[in-house]
Amino acid sequence: MVNKEFPAAPVTDVTDAAKEFFIPAGKKEFPTAAVTDDSCDLGDDFFTFPDTSEVSYVQLFPDKNVTFSEISLCMRFKTVKNRHFALFSLATKKSANSFTVEAKKRHKFSLSVHTHTSIILKKPFARDWMSLCVSWTSKTGNVELWIDGDYYEKGNFKKGANISGVPFIIIGEEQDSYGGGFNKSQSFIGDIADVNLWDRALTEEEVMEFIYHDNIRGNVITWRALSIRLLHSASC
Repeated sequence: MVNKEFPAAPVTDVTDAAKEFFIPAGKKEFPTAAVTDDSCDLGDDFFTFPDTSEVSYVQLFPDKNVTFSEISLCMRFKTVKNRHFALFSLATKKSANSFTVEAKKRHKFSLSVHTHTSIILKKPFARDWMSLCVSWTSKTGNVELWIDGDYYEKGNFKKGANISGVPFIIIGEEQDSYGGGFNKSQSFIGDIADVNLWDRALTEEEVMEFIYHDNIRGNVITWRALSIRLLHSASC
């Protein structure tokens, strides 16, 4: 696991903290029109989700709209909560769970493609940053998941399907409808960083490059050039 040298504690004063984004546990702390659209290079910074909430999330806008016959996601997260939470949710109008990565209780990670869900790896949560990469290929139905150095593979998972339509992409919450249907019992508590998305399956070498060296960037979502929507007045 590469040492990202993040601050030891989250800084909530976003006017002084430059590019760390604090996601509020409700709209009451911010003006009513507290949605901010930005394009950001977050570098070594991260999003902090301090508490359960139905309105605390970050929307990510893809650099291009594609039909996914292959898809890969890499990201880092840190949490001390052993509970059900969503890390990444990609919805289309055809399916609210087109591509969703969640953690279940007892440290089990799951992947959903068009609501078809598989529990694919059990991994205790560390108290430090964890690196996650997952890929799915329609042609073979093959799923590959890496959590730090642990690896899982499964075949014949939604073989022949694809993910099409304009995606609505969220981190920190899970969508039960296109751009909505949030449930605070599924909300993430902790920090999220280095979110990258590709329209192809990554090789093992590329995954290791992300986990240990952080030198690979997504071609659909790129952490170094994020287009985002936040529920607060911070900017980058």
